[in-house]
Amino acid sequence: MIGLIVKLRVKQGQGTAFAEHTARMSHTVESQEPGNVFYRGYYTDDPDAFVALEAYEDQAAVDAHGASAHVAKAMETVGPMLDGDLEVVTLTQVW
Repeated sequence: MIGLIVKLRVKQGQGTAFAEHTARMSHTVESQEPGNVFYRGYYTDDPDAFVALEAYEDQAAVDAHGASAHVAKAMETVGPMLDGDLEVVTLTQVW
C-alpha cells in the first residue's frame, strides 16, 4: 500500500469553496478509482491550510489517480484557489 500526505494552502477566503469542491471529489475518487483505499481531506488550525490523506493499493493506482479525468477537471476549479505548490510526502507501508 502507498500513502500520500498532501499539504496545501489556499488563498485567503477560498477555504470554504475549496473544502466543498474537494469533498465532492473525494466521493468520486473513492467510488470510481478501484485502486483507491481512501481519500480524505482535513482542516488544520490555519483556515487557509489543508491536509489530504490518501491511500492506494499500489503505484499503478497512484498513477491512475493522477492521470484521471476527474482530477484534471478538479484542478481546473481548485487550481486557481491554491496559494503555492502542493507539498507531497509519499509513504510506503512497512507493516
